[in-house]
Amino acid sequence: MIKLWRYNEPERWAELEALAEQQLDQEIETMEATKRVPYMTPWERRGLEKGRQEGRQEGRQEGRRQGKAELLKSILSQRFGELEDTLATRIDVADVDTLDSWSRRLLEARRLDDVFLERDA
Repeated sequence: MIKLWRYNEPERWAELEALAEQQLDQEIETMEATKRVPYMTPWERRGLEKGRQEGRQEGRQEGRRQGKAELLKSILSQRFGELEDTLATRIDVADVDTLDSWSRRLLEARRLDDVFLERDA
C-alpha cells in the first residue's frame, strides 16, 4: 500500500510518484499472469489476422478437394460398383489437379482402369 504524504512536501513527490509507478507495474504483471492478456503490437495483430486469413483459405481449398474426391468416388461406385479400399484411399489423398484429370477421364472410360492408368503424352 502506498503511504500518502502531505502534498506540501515537494521533496516527497518524486518518491510518491516512483512508488505509484512501481505499484502500477506490479498490478499489470499480475493481471497479465492471471488473466493471460498479453499485449500485442499492431504488427503482431496484422500477422495474426494474416495467419487467420491464410488458414481460412487453406480450409476452403481442402474442403473443395475433399468435395471433388467424394463426388468422384460416388460416381465411380455407381458406374463400376463398390470401390476397393486402396482405390478409395488413393482418391482421398490425391491433389486437386489429379482429381480433375481422373474426373475428365471418367467421361470416356469403359473400365475403371481407364480412369487411373497414366497415358503417354
